[in-house]
Amino acid sequence: MEFSAYILTRQVVNLFEWVLAWRGHKRQLRLRLRKAKTYEEWIKIAKELDQYMGFDDWKENGDDGYFDYTLVRPSLSWYYILADRTGQESQENSAQDEGC
Repeated sequence: MEFSAYILTRQVVNLFEWVLAWRGHKRQLRLRLRKAKTYEEWIKIAKELDQYMGFDDWKENGDDGYFDYTLVRPSLSWYYILADRTGQESQENSAQDEGC
């Protein structure tokens, strides 16, 4: 019974979003996302949609109701440091392989 109520609720929300929420410029951007031919094109349009809907505001002030950015920031910094090191090691290994 609870699962049926959940499914019904989700469908009502989906209908509401389809009928009311995705209109105007938002709708046009969403259609462009679906028609994007390349990943680069999709990323560009997705960033436009995020900016239009205000989903990138957290980048400016670090405040978001869904997660604590002060906890995420150090991990993200380490991720970039390690990714950079890994990239450098890959390039060094490739250069050594070419030199053999």
